[in-house]
Formats: sequence, structure tokens, C-alpha cells
Amino acid sequence: MDCGSFSWSDVSSNCDKIQNIMIRFDISNSLIHLTRDKNGYTSENIFDKIVHERKLIGSKENIRGKFNCICFSETPINAIGQIIAQNDNKFHYGAFGFLFRKNFLFEKGARPVYYQPDSDFKLLPEELKYRHVNFEIEKVDWTWEREWRLKSDELILDPQSVTLIVQDRCKIEEYKEKLNSENTSISMVLDGIMPTRKLEWHFIALEDLC
Repeated sequence: MDCGSFSWSDVSSNCDKIQNIMIRFDISNSLIHLTRDKNGYTSENIFDKIVHERKLIGSKENIRGKFNCICFSETPINAIGQIIAQNDNKFHYGAFGFLFRKNFLFEKGARPVYYQPDSDFKLLPEELKYRHVNFEIEKVDWTWEREWRLKSDELILDPQSVTLIVQDRCKIEEYKEKLNSENTSISMVLDGIMPTRKLEWHFIALEDLC
């Protein structure tokens, strides 16, 4: 019986194919932007403002080199509670945010950050410095955020490309009513009333993932 010849290149090729379809439970095919308490406003206040304006605004805060960036987490949505549980006086993430497909943001230019000592910052090319995040063994560790960054002044929110994250189903109903009210345009025109727009946004409640 001819079993064929053995080839390491065939083994390598097959391993590559398996790796490409490997199921990963520690990362997600989505990216999440959570809002947090800031400057006297709650995470929900800031979430409301973003939804109303339909855009995320880039910030230089905590970005070495002062590049305008929009930050995301690669943490799976069903584990996002772990990030929310990391609350402290400086970073108080709330149960509100925005969920995007990773490939959508990748095409926009979003990339994972580099966790490395500050001393390595100067080794990066100028065009990659915005991806630097300080990391020091047993001293400074933000790797739990699994951060991605989009170097941009803003990201326009298309309801077809983003899912709104809220804490529970009651909030979904609350926001549906609020957004329907905002989206409804009742204008008198000659002999009638213009038809109203239907709700465009999609939602996910964190309580349903527990």
C-alpha cells in the first residue's frame, strides 16, 4: 500500500491552516469601546452624548506622544465584566459602550498596542509610537485591557456597523423610547405629515451574558 511520501512542508502547511481557524476563547472577533466616569459626568452621561452626536472623539489622554487616539478592548463581550470590575479612582468604566466588528475597525486603521517598557518608546518608528503602552513586570500592567487604538480625531458611528452596549434590558427599552423620540421627525407638509423614521440602532444587554 502506497501511503505517499512524508513532507515537513505538508505538515507545516496543515498546521498553518489549523491555526488560521483555531477557536480562541481568550480574544474576540469584536472590539469594544467602554465609557467611563469623567469630569463629573457618569459613564452613562458620556454614552448618551456619544450616541446623540453619533461619533467617538479621539483623545490624547494617557497616550504617550500626545497622539489623538480612540481606544478599544479586545476582551470578549461575555468577559467584559472583568474590565468593569477593575474600577478605581482613575479609571471607572461603566456598563455602557460600543461594540464593533474587528475587521471593520482594522480596515479603518485600528491596531493592537505594544505593551513594553517606556524605555522602548524611542525605539519605535514615529508612525507606530501611538501604539505604545507602558509595561513593567510586577509594577505596571495594563495588559488586562487588551487594548487596540485607532489614531484618529473622530470615528463616525454608523448604526449598521456598531452595537450599543447597555447594562440591562430595562435600559434597552429606555433607550429605544428615547432614540425613537429623537429620530422621529414630525413635520407639517402641505397636506400631510412626513412619515417617521424607524429605530436604527442595535443593542446588547450585559445582564444577558451573565
